[in-house]
Amino acid sequence: MDLCDYTSLRDEILRKVGSALEVDRRVRAAWLSGSFGRGEEDSWSDLDLHVAVADPHFERFLEERPALYKHVGTPLLIQDAMASDSQPGAHFQLVMYPGPIEVDWNIGPESRAIRPLNFRMLVEHAHVPIVQVPPLSPPDRRARAEHWLTFFWAMAPIGIKLCGR
Repeated sequence: MDLCDYTSLRDEILRKVGSALEVDRRVRAAWLSGSFGRGEEDSWSDLDLHVAVADPHFERFLEERPALYKHVGTPLLIQDAMASDSQPGAHFQLVMYPGPIEVDWNIGPESRAIRPLNFRMLVEHAHVPIVQVPPLSPPDRRARAEHWLTFFWAMAPIGIKLCGR
């Protein structure tokens, strides 16, 4: 697969994500952060997706995530969910699609949702406040770095195996 094919696949997944979230009235807002949010995306960029779900429907929405992921494309890998570090009360789940295209799903309750300064709106049925997050303290930065280093080494063998296939 060449880079043009990868970019086309990624953009098609993004279109499907936007369409699926737009019609689901439980979804109050959805946006992209990361390189897309900053307007710095390139052909290699992944999708850092945030979804704010109406509080009464939040738990049910979480239960239905696998069907949503399959609606968007055929998942190759769905990482176990963990607490999101970018949205209070949200659940983070990395989903890999053929390409391999990575979508980082952050799904949280509307009442706790916040947006970063740089974002690209996909769905806006309700306003989500924009908040500038204060910088981490040195011990928190170190803990975050250790967390992501552990995550990297946990995911590296899976990525290598996937590329080998």
